[in-house]
Amino acid sequence: FNLGDEYGDYFLSGVYTCSGAEIPSLPDACGVAQLLQGDVDYALQAQNGPDGKPYGYHYSGFGQTEWKGRSNLTVTAGLRYELNTPFQDATNQLGNFNYKVPGGQLVVNPNENINPLWKQAVGNTPFVLGKTVGLGPGMRYTYWTNIQPRLGFVWAPGTGHNNVIRASAGIYSVPVLGAVLYSLLGIDTSYYGTYTPTPSTPILNFGNVFSGAPGVSSFPGYRRANQWDLKDPRVYQWNAAFERNLGFQTLLRLSYVGSHAVDLIYSPNLNQVAPNTASYTDPSSGKTVYGYAALTATPALRQKNLKFPNFAEVLTRNDGPSGKYQAFMIELNRRFAQGLSFTNSYTLASNKTNALGPAPNSAIGTGGQGDNGANVNNIY
Repeated sequence: FNLGDEYGDYFLSGVYTCSGAEIPSLPDACGVAQLLQGDVDYALQAQNGPDGKPYGYHYSGFGQTEWKGRSNLTVTAGLRYELNTPFQDATNQLGNFNYKVPGGQLVVNPNENINPLWKQAVGNTPFVLGKTVGLGPGMRYTYWTNIQPRLGFVWAPGTGHNNVIRASAGIYSVPVLGAVLYSLLGIDTSYYGTYTPTPSTPILNFGNVFSGAPGVSSFPGYRRANQWDLKDPRVYQWNAAFERNLGFQTLLRLSYVGSHAVDLIYSPNLNQVAPNTASYTDPSSGKTVYGYAALTATPALRQKNLKFPNFAEVLTRNDGPSGKYQAFMIELNRRFAQGLSFTNSYTLASNKTNALGPAPNSAIGTGGQGDNGANVNNIY
């Protein structure tokens, strides 16, 4: 899921065919000449596993009842239950990451198609079958407790029915299914080879595009692990309203609306280091580096300072953020003759959430925020 071009990516700067003085004036010509000679700076080619064949089963049921305690009081109650089993794959290409053990483990289904370049890239990180760590073929646990009750009432006190009080509350959820599927599918059966030539040693020819054996990148990233017991995001909603008939076909409504969203999705990097002021000086070159580079400058330092030293980032999809919304509204509605009406309203609202990432520019997330969630600068 890092680089996915099966026909390859070719990187050309022109440096092998043009002198430094000519490159600013003819960069495209220099690059074309370098391509025709087969002298690319480096190239990448995705080596993907077979097409996946995912499937899943989803069940839900809903019941509702209404009770009239008296002529001016109605109570409504409902209950919904959902069971969305994790997607499975008929080709057994789903994989996850076990972040519960030192150094991590790559969790796979029984499959003979693990990509050899991926095996090389992850070093001595072990591969284990899902059943040995308690995971089924869907590579996460089934969320069994998705229970969603609702309750509401309408009451018109007195006999004139000029005043009405309404209130309701409920719990709702949104399943996160496809996002989990696509990030688990093909992780261990696909990877990309890197081709890095020495200067003036062509690796391209137009009969057999790539020549030589591909290499791998050091310390690959893992995108994306998933929380094993990931829950569907849930929102608790409630509202109350007082309505009064002011006469002259005019209605006044005072409303309060609130909600609290929990178990929203975000994407922490489980391999992140804490903020630091570390430094490291290379004894051979005398160069000093700081921060993350200082903590990972040598294999021994990687082993000491990273939870998963064979990887760069280990991004995952977790429950965590939340959001709170509250609003007070005043509405005035007047009906005139011949279908003409007048409506005026005022809303005072508060919307607070920590689900928008490190530098949000709006109150509500956009794009793919809902399934992958926002990355965070500092998980500590």
